[in-house]
Amino acid sequence: MHNILVQQKFFDELACEWDQLNGSGKTEKIEAILKSKVPPLSGPVLDIGSGTGILLPLLSRLNGHYIFELDIARNMLKMAKQKMVYMNHHSFVHADAHHIPFNECSIGTAFCFCVYPHFNNPERAIEEIYRVLRNGGHMILLHLMNHEELNAMHASKNEVVAGDMLPPVKQLATELERIGFEVTHAEEDTGLYLLVAGK
Repeated sequence: MHNILVQQKFFDELACEWDQLNGSGKTEKIEAILKSKVPPLSGPVLDIGSGTGILLPLLSRLNGHYIFELDIARNMLKMAKQKMVYMNHHSFVHADAHHIPFNECSIGTAFCFCVYPHFNNPERAIEEIYRVLRNGGHMILLHLMNHEELNAMHASKNEVVAGDMLPPVKQLATELERIGFEVTHAEEDTGLYLLVAGK
């Protein structure tokens, strides 16, 4: 794993092309998954590793609660702000998931889309998410690849992310339960990695 400053620089430099790199059609897939496999989102929602705000319109439409977009890369948040000037009920937070700047039990749903492998200290980040979640709140951890697909993709990329690996879903579910979460959904298949865990 690289330190936070290296990661910030890497993702800041990708901000202008991030939406193109991530392709189209993801929000439709995510919406179908959220509607069929995930309990209703409670607010406020914390979108960790939010990038350029790709999911903000979807999250806003699905739950109507206040949304905090959190990312380590200022340029990602800057791009999101430029796209979302017409939207209300959201804020952009430049912060690190290992040190979330919110009080205990202040968040209803923590949404982690395509971010877990980039945590320098995954255990610390998950403990932080657990800390800020309200009792009865949920963490949703989602990738549109299974761990083998994602790890192979990262290994073929820039050295900054080449070592950013995702464990098998059952292994991560066990770790979440050790921290105190109750895992209510753990699923992994071609094109999908989903964990839903309640506090």
